[in-house]
Amino acid sequence: MRKLFLIVIAGILSWVYWQRDGDPDFSLGAYQSGTDVTSTVRLGFQCRIPYEIRIGEIDAEFGMSRADLEGALGESFAVWETYARKPLFVLTDSASATPVHLRFDERQARSDDMAEERRAQQDIAAEMDRMRSELEDLRRDFERKQAELRGEADRYASAVRTYEQSVAAFDRSSSGSDAERRRLAAERESLGRESERLQDLQQQHRLDQEHFNSRVEAFNRDVARLNDRSSAAAAATAGHGPVGAGRYSRSAAGESIEVYLVTSYADLVLTLAHELGHALGIGHLEGRDAIMSAVNAGPSSGRTTVPLLSRADREALEAVCAGRL
Repeated sequence: MRKLFLIVIAGILSWVYWQRDGDPDFSLGAYQSGTDVTSTVRLGFQCRIPYEIRIGEIDAEFGMSRADLEGALGESFAVWETYARKPLFVLTDSASATPVHLRFDERQARSDDMAEERRAQQDIAAEMDRMRSELEDLRRDFERKQAELRGEADRYASAVRTYEQSVAAFDRSSSGSDAERRRLAAERESLGRESERLQDLQQQHRLDQEHFNSRVEAFNRDVARLNDRSSAAAAATAGHGPVGAGRYSRSAAGESIEVYLVTSYADLVLTLAHELGHALGIGHLEGRDAIMSAVNAGPSSGRTTVPLLSRADREALEAVCAGRL
């Protein structure tokens, strides 16, 4: 019976020490989301200030009112006039003024679809961040419990060794008392109960590890799906090339400004400011920080403010309107 008892003890100890190298799987995937859309527009001709602007046609599907457009025009005027310190544009109802149209077409529809997809991916990414944080908490809790279990196993192993030494000493003694025999028997029963408790803890520890690993595997599958979804959205967008947000045009029939694609009110202001720069006679400029950059007039999801004129914008305005500012 004593040998069987020691075999059970040895089995418990070997499992606990094997667990020292049995850390849980914890390889969390990286994820990314989102797309970038840029646009190009056409060049204007000359500086005629104050430049007359009127409200043109606003397609209902564009989702903006006349008041929205008037407000955005006022802010886009200010982008240039804050530097010029004089009126460069005037909003009028004159039929000879350049009309500003908000046109809804497949570009806007595609942009709406892309914006909805970006929002969906951002929501998923936020949920992934929440899950990642939760898994980190689970990992720390698992490691704490594992350290506690190892500590209890060490103490149990020490108690077993002490018990075995006492038994060996009792067996060698020719004068072992009944009281010592009963004490060793009670200690053996106590160690047996501790053995059962440790086995229960080890079983729970195994279940906790399996649960944690399954959560990590599920998380990594979700990460892979999000990456695939983001890659598919980026590939679909890339196939269309640059998307024009707006256009300034001049012909024998007159001048016009058309806006096709914005994702926010701030995008509308920036696009209008860009097209008004063309109306003044400014071409595209180098540098992404420029209002007149060819790649800065496109929609940018999440933009909340319109940037100030860059140095290049100011120099271009001075050049085309030399002597008039």
